This record gives sequence, structure tokens and C-alpha cells, in this order.
Amino acid sequence: MHLRQIIFAVTFAVMENEHPLKTWRIEQRMTLIELGAKLGVKAPHLSLIEARKRRCSLDLAIRTWRLTGIPIEQLAGASAADASN
Repeated sequence: MHLRQIIFAVTFAVMENEHPLKTWRIEQRMTLIELGAKLGVKAPHLSLIEARKRRCSLDLAIRTWRLTGIPIEQLAGASAADASN
């Protein structure tokens, strides 16, 4: 998939209140285990982040940004519950 298509998919996911990391991972046809190995975290931790049940730390957001290009603000931003306020 071309970078432009991935950027569009991630932007659309944010507008639909889906976590951009999950969208990026799916577009890359990558499992949570594979992504976790690249980022140095366990798959269950990423699953909680994608479900917006846990926030992404700044350190993990920076590593993820370097790998994916997803803006840090979107990765380390508020959870879904915070966004509804």
C-alpha cells in the first residue's frame, strides 16, 4: 500500500474515533505480536492502547512515530473517554 493511502486511512480512523495505531497496523498486515516486537513491548499492552484503555507513554509514542509516521499527538493523546468531554 502506498504511503498516501496509509496516511488517508489513519486520518479517517482518527475522525471515526478509532486508534490510528490499530489502523496503521492493519493496513500493514501486521499482528500485535509483530508490532510489539518492533517496538519492544508486549502485544497485550498494545491491545490496551489500541482499545484506548491505556495511554501510550511519551517514550513509546516517540518509538511508534519513528516506525509509523503517526503524529505523536495522536499516539500520546487523550483516551476515548477524555475525548468525549
